[in-house]
This record gives sequence, structure tokens and C-alpha cells, in this order.
Amino acid sequence: MTIPQAARKFGLSPKTLRRLARESEFPIYTLGTGWTHVRVVELEAYFRSTRIQSTSHAMTRVAEVIDAEQRTAGP
Repeated sequence: MTIPQAARKFGLSPKTLRRLARESEFPIYTLGTGWTHVRVVELEAYFRSTRIQSTSHAMTRVAEVIDAEQRTAGP
């Protein structure tokens, strides 16, 4: 997923995702097209690991997205 797509999905800004990646919180992949991508699974794992520590509006939105996806995925 591209950085802008991931940012929209999780309710964050692309700038925030890029900053987190620079801080080595999760990897960013550059494909042959020159577009930067992230793996949603890696983002979700990162957000799950930090969700309790964060109280920001953006991280609250991320938690809501992850919870909604887990509910729709079922057992």
C-alpha cells in the first residue's frame, strides 16, 4: 500500500508515517516505480505494540481501524 493510501486508511498524515519510518518503527519499501510502499501487516503490528502508550487522536483512530478489521475478519 502506498504511503498516502496507508495514511488515509489509518487516519494519519503521510508525513507522520514517513517520520515513524525514519525513526525505524517500521520499514518503507521502494518499488521499481519509485513509489514508496508499506505493508499493512507491519503497520498494524507496530500500532498494536504502541497503542496502549499513545493517547493521541491519530493513534485512537488507528486502534479503531484495527478493531473494526478484526471484527469483520471473524474467528
